[in-house]
Amino acid sequence: MSPGEALRAGLAWLDMAVDDRCWPEAVSAGNSALDARYLIVGAQLLRSGKETWLRTGSEVAARTALAAARAGSPVAAVTALERGRALLLSEAVPHWAALESVRPDLVARHDVAALAFAAVVRDADRRAVAPGAAPPGGAR
Repeated sequence: MSPGEALRAGLAWLDMAVDDRCWPEAVSAGNSALDARYLIVGAQLLRSGKETWLRTGSEVAARTALAAARAGSPVAAVTALERGRALLLSEAVPHWAALESVRPDLVARHDVAALAFAAVVRDADRRAVAPGAAPPGGAR
């Protein structure tokens, strides 16, 4: 009901899970905190209010990525880092329409990267659903 309280709870949960070295739990906690952060920043219209929440974001993303790496999930680690960067960039970069008129090359590069990243995530999801499936290249 309250994204601010959800963020505080997620951060407390993340702290406890990291202290206990319960990495899968820390990943869940960090993702919950990142979700709440997106809601908070999206709901705030004034930039001054967002800056406080944006400052906490890189730490949450980094700690979530560390937990995911320790849990043996490099894709989740990269995803956590990218979610943190994406929120920061969404506030720093002009809207797509403005960017496309000034730097269409950047928009095109973004589209290619976003499609490639989505394919990697889909592939990782498929492998997670089918345990024991051979990784790309056929090696185990």
